[in-house]
Parts: sequence; structure tokens; C-alpha cells
Amino acid sequence: MRTGRPLGLLGVMLGVMLGVMMTMTALSACSDDGRGGTATTEGAGGSGAAGSTTTSGGAGGTGGDPSCLPEPGAPCCAPPAMTWLGTIDGQTIDSCHPPPGVHVDGHVLEARVDAQGFVRFRSPQPFTSASVSVPVQASAIARLPDEGPLASTWLCAGEGTTVTRAADPFEGAEFTLASLSLLGTCPGTPVSGSFDLCWAPGGAGCPGGSNAFTGSLDGTPIDWSADVVGLGISLPDGSPTTTWEPLLRANEHALRAVSQQGTVADGYLITPLGGPDGGAVYCIGGGTSTYANDVLIATLTDLSLLGRCSEASPVDGELLATRSSP
Repeated sequence: MRTGRPLGLLGVMLGVMLGVMMTMTALSACSDDGRGGTATTEGAGGSGAAGSTTTSGGAGGTGGDPSCLPEPGAPCCAPPAMTWLGTIDGQTIDSCHPPPGVHVDGHVLEARVDAQGFVRFRSPQPFTSASVSVPVQASAIARLPDEGPLASTWLCAGEGTTVTRAADPFEGAEFTLASLSLLGTCPGTPVSGSFDLCWAPGGAGCPGGSNAFTGSLDGTPIDWSADVVGLGISLPDGSPTTTWEPLLRANEHALRAVSQQGTVADGYLITPLGGPDGGAVYCIGGGTSTYANDVLIATLTDLSLLGRCSEASPVDGELLATRSSP
């Protein structure tokens, strides 16, 4: 049966060279509930000055026909929600999700579904305007949405995987995930190390007057300060939860964390593909963060290694995400 819930969360994505804000409102498959929210975005676009934008959400979306059929393939998702259908390791996927916020940077296209759920595609060729509305062959790594079958499970996709980006970025992207393998769910195998992060427009407000992203992983010193080019942050109305992510140059690696009243509750780190530990997924289990006066200061701890796609366990199945017809 289809699953889904209204999130009331405005997802925030900033482009590396310019700020792009995506609004994501989840629509439940068979529910009439919906609510709005607010999001604040801070970012520095390339060599330009940092910007700040606050947007208020509307009334939210309404769900589909309450008489919708529970069988797989039934027309249950109300537009603009997307239908996810398939099987993964014997588990049926039949759910509705908002059209993902899409961010493109070179060879990488990331489609974000909820606070932590996303699919990140990597194509041998860069994503360009010529590849809009046509299927593009790619590999992918994904974290399934926080609710529904296999909630919060990490998986990888290989041969046969495609993504079709809509001409309208607010319509998200359709995709097929094939040749699947599972990494599992966090936490993974504990490793030593921690990270310190500071971001502010132009670095003002950070120690030394510059943005910083440093730490260590399993005894290896890390300094990714030069890769931080912006910050995405989501502050839902009336919620103590803050979701934030530094925007990293070339999108070769990623970090996203969820904080509750200054304590980091959940998060993940994907290491740069070109590094010695390239493409590894690390879970973040603790830490602290403060965001005030356009300055984010965070410490990330309780790190654990979930794994790499090259080492993931192959499973049967395929997952298709398609736009619902009006």
C-alpha cells in the first residue's frame, strides 16, 4: 500500500555558482492533510557575495482520492506527487513522494526527497541543457526516505540506471534504479575521528576570518575547507529541528546533518570520489551545532563507516519513480 506524509518542510538547495532554492511539499497518497513551512537559505555563489533568502510556505498540498486502490500500480498518487514502484531484495515499494528538488553540478545530479532521503546520480557525461527531458545513463547512490518500506536504507544502483530531468525544475526528475546493491542503515562500523565546521558569508565570524571544514577519519587528517562554497539550511515552522549542509565544490562529496536544539541527531558524510577513501559513506551520530547571525559552527562526532558501493551486497529488484498523471 502506498505510504507518505505531509512534511511541511521547504527543502533548500544552493547551486555552487549561484543560489537555487527548491521548494518541496510532500503529498500523502490517501490523506487530506497538508501544511506549510519556512526555510532560510544562506550561501555564497562562486566569487559573488553571500545571500540570504527567507520564504514562507503556503497552505500545503492535499492528498489523493481516499478511495484509491492499494494494489501496486494503482493510480493513487495525486499530482504533483510521484509514484515509486518496484521491489528491493523482495520488499515491495509502492509509495508516493513529492517531486524531488533537483540540483545539477557537472557529472552529478542530486534529487532530494525529504530531510535526508535523496538519490545522487553520476553520469560519464556532464548533465547539460541538451540532456533535459531525455533519459541519461548513470550510476547512483541513494538513501531511501525516512518513512515507508526500507526506510532510511542506503543502496547503490548500476547498469540499467537512468534519470530523466524535467524541463521545469519544480517537477523534479523521473528515474529507474537497476542493478541494485545494499549498504544498509546507519550506524555502521565505528571509526575514530571527528569534524569541525564553520561557515559564514565571506568567512566573517569564523576563526581566522575564513570558512573551515577540518577533522580526521580513522587517523587520517582531513582539510576540506577550500571545498566549502555555501550553506543550505532548513528551519521548519515551529520545529526545534534544523537540517543543514555545507555546499561543496564540484559536488564530489557531501555532508548533511539534522540538529535538534543544538545537538546533532543524525547525518551522513560521503567522501570525495578522487580520494583514497573515495565514495565511502560515513554515518554521523552526534555532535553540536549553532546557527546565529548567519554563522554556522558545528562539531561532528560518533562517526561510523557504512561502506562503499564497490563493496555493497547485490540484491534483486528495480525501482521506478514516475510523475503522476493529472
